[in-house]
Amino acid sequence: MASLQASFTRQFMRLTLKRKKLDTVEKMRDMVKSIKTSVHPDVTVTRTGHNEPAGEWLIPADVKPHTVLLYFHGGGYVSGSAESHRGFLSQLAHITNIMTLAIDYRLAPEHPYPAALDDAIMAYDWLLSIGYDADDIIFGGDSAGGGLTLATLLKLRDCGKPLPSSAFCLSPWTDLLATGDSVETQAHNDPWLKPEDIAIPVQAYLGEHPRNDPYVSPLYGDFDGLPPLLIHVGEHEILRSDSARLARKARGAGVHVTYKMWDEMWHVWHLFYDRVPESRSAIEDIAQFMLKQRRRIMRKHNTADLSTLARQDRLAS
Repeated sequence: MASLQASFTRQFMRLTLKRKKLDTVEKMRDMVKSIKTSVHPDVTVTRTGHNEPAGEWLIPADVKPHTVLLYFHGGGYVSGSAESHRGFLSQLAHITNIMTLAIDYRLAPEHPYPAALDDAIMAYDWLLSIGYDADDIIFGGDSAGGGLTLATLLKLRDCGKPLPSSAFCLSPWTDLLATGDSVETQAHNDPWLKPEDIAIPVQAYLGEHPRNDPYVSPLYGDFDGLPPLLIHVGEHEILRSDSARLARKARGAGVHVTYKMWDEMWHVWHLFYDRVPESRSAIEDIAQFMLKQRRRIMRKHNTADLSTLARQDRLAS
């Protein structure tokens, strides 16, 4: 059963966000901007430099070496930014002590497909160019950013490039054809998204491009050879089927998948960490996943002492 705080937040969303008619890209952008969260005081946020990918660095006070999270924000490929997600990402950075590069990939309709995918690959290539090994990098993303996370993995693999150590996807948008049954069965439960909200960002991002291209709808791709995945999805979101089908297909391809559906939660509930305990629990779960990956990375680099590894074991267990 959902917490009292979650129930209040759900009702507030129904009375505000869900009543908004998101029939233009501008309205979608305004809606995302209306979500305000605070940055953890122990995390420094700075804009990336001149020769770096556009976006933000989130650097915890006790930052650990050799590991970086490359994050792709959500927003239907038409809205959102590193700034809109910095509160959530700062909480994750504080728990893990892993620095984050959150990129501002170009948005549609001004920059349709493949701009977002090109920017994601460019950011990854840049991290490799400054000395990170592929295995030092963790991918993460939510909603459209979760889909972009998977599309980037598929593209990198198909181009013969080394893949990052792992990836996590939060309420990922993996099927731009919207064929999942939850689009209809959860429409009355979802306190945020409506089925009719899908068409505008799809058209803005793709135009006449095929909706079943795996680089835009990863659900239609081949997952062979992908790194371990963590997938979070809410029980009461219209995109629930995108995650469930993704998990089944990835497991069928031999990918190590951790799939978690959170009771009575909505689309990317992680962003509401300042008021909803289930959001904080979900962030802790992501942190445990990342710390397990970092332990392996630190072993490879042989830079961790036994006490550091023991503390990480307790956090990741």
